[in-house]
Amino acid sequence: MSVEQELKLHVQAASRQAVKEIIDTATAKTIHLRAFYFDTCTRELAQAGIALRLRKEDGIWIQTIKLPGDDALSKIEYNHPRPDATLDLSVYQSTPAKQAFSQLKNELVARFETDIYRTLRLEETPYGVIELAYDNGYIRSAQLEIPVCELELELKEGSSAAIFTMANTWQRQHQFMLDFRSKAERGDALASAAIDSKRIDTDFKLWQPWHIDMDNAELSALSIKQAVQLYLEQVARNAAIIAGIDRVDIKGDLSLGIIQHINQLCSALQSLRQLYAESDKPSNVLLTALQHYHDKFSQASSTEAKELAGSIDFQACLLEILTWTIVKA
Repeated sequence: MSVEQELKLHVQAASRQAVKEIIDTATAKTIHLRAFYFDTCTRELAQAGIALRLRKEDGIWIQTIKLPGDDALSKIEYNHPRPDATLDLSVYQSTPAKQAFSQLKNELVARFETDIYRTLRLEETPYGVIELAYDNGYIRSAQLEIPVCELELELKEGSSAAIFTMANTWQRQHQFMLDFRSKAERGDALASAAIDSKRIDTDFKLWQPWHIDMDNAELSALSIKQAVQLYLEQVARNAAIIAGIDRVDIKGDLSLGIIQHINQLCSALQSLRQLYAESDKPSNVLLTALQHYHDKFSQASSTEAKELAGSIDFQACLLEILTWTIVKA
């Protein structure tokens, strides 16, 4: 078992060549990764926050399961080599995943696949060693596909400060966007679309407004930083849809109504500001910024909201808040 700390950032079209040049140095390598993701027809694993895949890496099939970790950056991960592209669930008998599999009501099937070219290298920083992975490719289910273009920063050695020091600097240079959606989540939505409608349209599940699905009692039991992470996720997820992360890369023009996304984003920004104000020694700069963006989004047209959601300053603000919740002072 390993606990993976990884930050995923969407790379916008204008920055992709520059980012590839940063990663693709003499010490980098590019590998082709094709993976199959498994779940039941009723999405029992996805609903539990679990991703199960088989991926061919350097000619060897690796079976990987990822379970929710303690914070927005962390995942519990188990990897097992396999002789071929078949699952072996017996390897989870002494792990937290055992209970989830024992409760499955339906058979596991391959719901979608990823086809990714990954360029990666290691970067040493004063705070630790990071693996940089630039992923470019597609997620496919049946006849449908959506593109992937993201930079992953995974901590290999040291403290979380290594990830965030680099991410905050590079975000200003390359206009990355914070994206909480994993390939597994995006593929799950695509598989559902392939089964239900045979097309990607404005009802695509991945594009629906997102809000925290917890009652007040559950939220009250969380620490301030845990609650801030949840509201930050609500902001970032809706901002990703408002900015059109997926739609700009998909062939064809799809006009999506984003008023509900803006409303959810504004609601979360207000809760974020209130929670952060109650924390120990909050930054007046961040408090002012949160109020500023709440007011701007509240009054913005759809076009203005799209530009604001993908802007360098707004995304830098979100990344700074995430940094505060994870990096120990």
